[in-house]
Amino acid sequence: DSGFYRKAIENYETYLKNVPQDADVWIDLGVCYYQLRELNKAEEMMEKGIALSPNHQIGSFNLGIVNLELGNKKEAQKWLEKAVKIDPNSEIGKRAKKLLNH
Repeated sequence: DSGFYRKAIENYETYLKNVPQDADVWIDLGVCYYQLRELNKAEEMMEKGIALSPNHQIGSFNLGIVNLELGNKKEAQKWLEKAVKIDPNSEIGKRAKKLLNH
């Protein structure tokens, strides 16, 4: 959260060597790559998180955002719809719904 994305990436990667099943960390790692504009790497990391936790709402939402940035509108729609389906009344569900309606 502090903006030190390269250092965070190093720390996340070290952690994941010992705890590779932590979906939240894979998603957070993807967010770091997203912030650095390494969108394909961001997508790859987030997909690893989703593979571990298929109903990860924030991960689904973030994959929607990454795919919007990549210009993959159908893929973005799929992930945003999934984020809404997981919990339409949560803040993330509402944000995903808003993006889908634009």
